[in-house]
Amino acid sequence: MYIRRKDLNAILEAYGITPHSCTKTARGLVNYNWIVDAGKNKYILRGSRFKKRKELEFEIKYLNYLKTHGFEYQIPSAVRSRAGHFVKEFSGINFWVYTYIDGEFKRHPERQELRAIAVMMGKYHTILEQSQFGVSHKKDIIRMNSIITGIKRQSNRLRGNSSHIDSLYLKYSKILVPAAENLCLEGYSKLKRYPLHRDFGMRNFLWNGKQLTGIIDFENVSGPAEPLVRDISSFFQYHCRKRKYEMDLDMTRYFLAKYLKYRRITAMEIKLIPDLMISMYAEDFDFGYWRLKNDPKRASASEFELCAKSARWCAANSDRIIQNLKASLEN
Repeated sequence: MYIRRKDLNAILEAYGITPHSCTKTARGLVNYNWIVDAGKNKYILRGSRFKKRKELEFEIKYLNYLKTHGFEYQIPSAVRSRAGHFVKEFSGINFWVYTYIDGEFKRHPERQELRAIAVMMGKYHTILEQSQFGVSHKKDIIRMNSIITGIKRQSNRLRGNSSHIDSLYLKYSKILVPAAENLCLEGYSKLKRYPLHRDFGMRNFLWNGKQLTGIIDFENVSGPAEPLVRDISSFFQYHCRKRKYEMDLDMTRYFLAKYLKYRRITAMEIKLIPDLMISMYAEDFDFGYWRLKNDPKRASASEFELCAKSARWCAANSDRIIQNLKASLEN
């Protein structure tokens, strides 16, 4: 996304902000962000090609709810425009502005960071359980069948293609599909669903030393509601590893023990975690192909191998994962 400086100035002027500098960040997978220095204050200008106004307005409403219901961490605080709106459309792109959150990013969680994240997630989920955001579903809305069918169809379409990306997709889909075809998500449809962050990763946490101070990128809350255990599974996916494709079971057990101090989790939820992780690896695999085709500068073909081999490991070690996590319930 390229936007001229004078157009950025015009967008910010609508919010009563006169920038001294406006620096585009490399962060973000779909959205685009600029750090805006306005002298005494700093802001983030965020633009999305794929989010509708009502989706962004729901995200802002959701963030305001967290702030007014005891969520103690810094999260994006939207700025109103001069016209009294939060979202401004420009050239088919929806923009909003929030106050800059100071802090540093970390690549990997050590034990103290792991504890801080578990505590935060437990508190966050407790607030959601006490909210009016929860919804119930009579049938399962896991999209796994359609995702796996889509990956198979895509593989058939790509056969004979010579591009490097397509060859990697074909190679690693042969590993992923067998791991994801026989998932057992019985009980998933019985769990209450909430609009979730769904991307609690280190790239979205801000720190002051060992203290977790801020969380960003709540864009997924405007998507389909999901059970709370999905957030836990998502964090385990990429941040509780012993080796490149293997989970660190000691880390996951420690995390869950700290989480349980703020919210109880059922044996049914624990049983779902390995298959939820596999399902999310399949989603990430599929999304990775879209990113490589639509946003190649910020995507990486290595994600195919990571998702496929990690899903295979989870499928082969599902019982170990479940028994390890159940030990947290017994302590």
